[in-house]
Amino acid sequence: VISWTFCLVTPGRLGELALIPLLKKEKVNLGEVSAVIITDKIISLISLVIITGIGFFYFLSYKNAVLYALISTIALILIITLIYSKFTREIIKRYIIKKLSVKFKGFNDTMIDLLKHNKRGVILNFISTVLRWLVSTFIIYYLFLSIGTKVPIIPIFLIHAITTIISYIPITIEGIGLKEGSAVLL
Repeated sequence: VISWTFCLVTPGRLGELALIPLLKKEKVNLGEVSAVIITDKIISLISLVIITGIGFFYFLSYKNAVLYALISTIALILIITLIYSKFTREIIKRYIIKKLSVKFKGFNDTMIDLLKHNKRGVILNFISTVLRWLVSTFIIYYLFLSIGTKVPIIPIFLIHAITTIISYIPITIEGIGLKEGSAVLL
């Protein structure tokens, strides 16, 4: 709940990372916890990019859909590559967290272990993330029904994913304005 609260007032949902220092109080290894949280965020981002890609083809011309899907895929690959890159981790260690890097021991090993030896957990996380999007979609669908408006569920699902990914752009707090404007436009 605390990390969700921080998420409401920070750009690009960065508040979700507030969970890391909270777990420090519980004597949990920060490196391992950070690896799990970042892996979860990557899985969420992958699911959103897939759903958003489908949305591009649903709402846009084929040419624009291919262009935006390609840009999204390249951006996702770049983000994942940067996160898993030893070079990036060294830069973060040396210039950002500096002396605190000792506290993040185990980050790399946990990240690799999750992907290599816990594929079932990663797949279950992906499935639960998509299910979370479906539940949110049904909530929005029933909200429309409650005001007497019948909207097809597939566009709701796709618009919800697209607007969520747009709200990740760290321009405004919690994507305020970006999400609503893009939802109206779509």
